[in-house]
Amino acid sequence: MSYGVRLWHYGYRGMICRAIEENCTTTLRGSIEAADRKSQVVTLEMLQADYQRQVQLTKALELLKGLQTQMAEFQRQLGPAKGLAQPDAPGEAGSSS
Repeated sequence: MSYGVRLWHYGYRGMICRAIEENCTTTLRGSIEAADRKSQVVTLEMLQADYQRQVQLTKALELLKGLQTQMAEFQRQLGPAKGLAQPDAPGEAGSSS
């Protein structure tokens, strides 16, 4: 193969390699952009779910605070509830002796 033919042959191969490389780069770039968009959508969905859980937790805590306030009011009015730590006073026991 003559020098001119070899130069043309290798030049042509270089052009093909560059074209393939550009096509692969474009395809890869498109894939990365699509993955990035999907990642952004998933991140947004996760943030929305996080916000909804935060709202539910806030409501539950407000409800719990209200119940604690009611319980404190009942205890103030009726006295503390009796349990194992606070046995009945003598004479109030339910024994038949």
